[in-house]
Amino acid sequence: MKRFLCVAAVFFVAAAFPVFGKVSFNSVSVNESDEILFTVSQTVPGTNDYNALFAAKLDKKGLASAPRLLTCFPEKMELVQNGTILQLRNRYGCAWYSIAQKNVTWISSSDSLPIDYSRTSAQSVSPDGNYSCFVRLNKSGSGQLLLQNLRTQAQVILAESVTFSFDSVAVKWSPDSDILLYEKNGTVFFVSASTAFGPMQISENLRKIGPGTIASVSWTQDRSLLYIDGDIVYRINQNELYTRGLYSSLAGTGTIVGRLPYAFDAKRDVFWSDASGSQIVVVSQNNLACYYSLSAQSYDFVQSKGIFTLTGARGAVLGCQVFWNQKQQPLLWVDFLLYEDGKRSSRMYSLSSSMDVIFEVKDSVSPVASPDGSLIAFTGGDSVYVYDINAAQVRGRLKGESVVSFVWGSNSILYVGGIKTVRAWNLRSEEVSVLFLSSVDEAAWSGSMVYGSFKDEETVYAYNAKLNTWNASSLRNVSFASVEKNARYRVFIGNAQNKLFENAAFVRSLQGTVVTYPVFAQSDTPVPASKRVALVFDAVDRADGLPQILCALNQFKIPATFFINGEFVRRYPSETRQIVASGYECASGFFAMTDLTSSVDFVIDEGFIKRGLARNEDEFYATTGTELSLLWHAPSYRANKTILAAGEKAGYRYVDAVVSEESVETLIEKVVPSAYDGMIIPVCVGTDTQKIDLLISSLLDSGCTIVDVRDLIE
Repeated sequence: MKRFLCVAAVFFVAAAFPVFGKVSFNSVSVNESDEILFTVSQTVPGTNDYNALFAAKLDKKGLASAPRLLTCFPEKMELVQNGTILQLRNRYGCAWYSIAQKNVTWISSSDSLPIDYSRTSAQSVSPDGNYSCFVRLNKSGSGQLLLQNLRTQAQVILAESVTFSFDSVAVKWSPDSDILLYEKNGTVFFVSASTAFGPMQISENLRKIGPGTIASVSWTQDRSLLYIDGDIVYRINQNELYTRGLYSSLAGTGTIVGRLPYAFDAKRDVFWSDASGSQIVVVSQNNLACYYSLSAQSYDFVQSKGIFTLTGARGAVLGCQVFWNQKQQPLLWVDFLLYEDGKRSSRMYSLSSSMDVIFEVKDSVSPVASPDGSLIAFTGGDSVYVYDINAAQVRGRLKGESVVSFVWGSNSILYVGGIKTVRAWNLRSEEVSVLFLSSVDEAAWSGSMVYGSFKDEETVYAYNAKLNTWNASSLRNVSFASVEKNARYRVFIGNAQNKLFENAAFVRSLQGTVVTYPVFAQSDTPVPASKRVALVFDAVDRADGLPQILCALNQFKIPATFFINGEFVRRYPSETRQIVASGYECASGFFAMTDLTSSVDFVIDEGFIKRGLARNEDEFYATTGTELSLLWHAPSYRANKTILAAGEKAGYRYVDAVVSEESVETLIEKVVPSAYDGMIIPVCVGTDTQKIDLLISSLLDSGCTIVDVRDLIE
């Protein structure tokens, strides 16, 4: 039976594209002890907008000390040091919340505001919370893979160049946190975290699992791992890893436990194992889910328990996860980008002889299982849900604010990071406690006390300076009007010289020699204007990669134009409607893919161009019920004077690009460093678009502002 969770989605308004880099001081207030409060907001594409609250002590010629943060936004959260510390990371640095002492300590932060593009990257923390693995990004969209001891902060480099992702790190920890699997140059290796920092580490060549990617391996709960090479499934016991590494030429890869009916593609397929390693679910190219039981005899083919198609009229598949209940039955979570409206939606399915919908939720943060695997947390609208996979029912729901991140503290404690607060949710007692504030809308002094609030609720929060945390106050009559002066200083918001600031906060001394200084010197330092570039996407004859493009554009909330070819419309009508539903401008890529400057089969004259543009208009309208905009470019951006003149007479404006048919990786490595003001950068749908979010972030990081293509051609 289908059961649907009715949750509100946070929908993207395609017409509203924010300008990156505009740091804004929203309020500033001074007390009688010469201390100031001020809030800072910044639009950073790909992240949440929020107000960070700062406090600082004033002096006559400048701040007496660097401003200190009173709020802590949970862009990313992890549980570290054996579950005793809740780690929070955001654009301002990294903070630790001690669960025992109930205080927040910033362990890394900057004295200046992060005005350059900054987005918090992923970390993979070991189950015991003592080690972390992450990628240090470089300018080419890849980076160093590092392993860090979170107690000593020591680091070792596991690989010099691996693929970077904002969402995940391509590693897998053993359940006991001792062994880390990682990929390097098309090969899977292992390393012991406990010995990785010692002087006697075994050579990497002797720590090799075999060819493949991190998708080729999956841990079981009984101290073993499954590894797929081609169509062969191997089991390797954890305590045999070093032995097999030393004697791999004699001992072989591991024990063969099955054979797939096809070759596993480590770059496009992924699989999950149950706790005992006797069953697996393989998802091939985000299109097909295959549920197998491993053979009793090593040479046998796996036994199929169900093969299910994921594609269909619903939408394009973005990704999958598999969870196993106590009966070792798989539950498949699938993220879709819907054809009907271009929105993100997720479904949980039970897999057996059939594939049945359990529930559906809109716009969810990726689900996370509790330590014992019995509960799954996910989000929807202004709520976080906990689903009991054994009882097959929702165990609880925490409402109140949009959730940014969450992490399990135990099987009954969930730490929930929202846009307003970070809360601890005890599922057993149903108690919810606010640990500290993520942001504030308003803040004010009352003597030496700091109070904060949100405009859409009545609760007033009091700041605990000793613990750097916040608690709900019994006060309700706090005035949040800014106090702009005392006997010695006046504080105010004025114009900024730095173009990356919307405004600036200033302090003026009122006694003795009058001195005026900015709270942050960088706000008063002129910088060159940013380079304006535009991204355009050519939908020609392939649709793979389109969901990733639409999701990245949605997440970064930047403008883009799709030039759609008639062949794409004919082959992919659902995807064409999906682009329209996502709210992006659709322009003409002509009706055919022929190079118009070298065709010998047709006479390319004015009439041919006009008819080709008109035919593309008609097919697009018949498919979508909407009109193409009057922008176009010839196939492969190859045109001559005759072609350009014909398009202009047909009422179209031509859009040219300097580069074309380049991979996203090449664009990151070669085009981004040489980007100039007014540059139009084309990306072909169907090429490797897994790094599209890296292309966008690389452009922003290089000082570019991504604008609508019309801003450049007009």
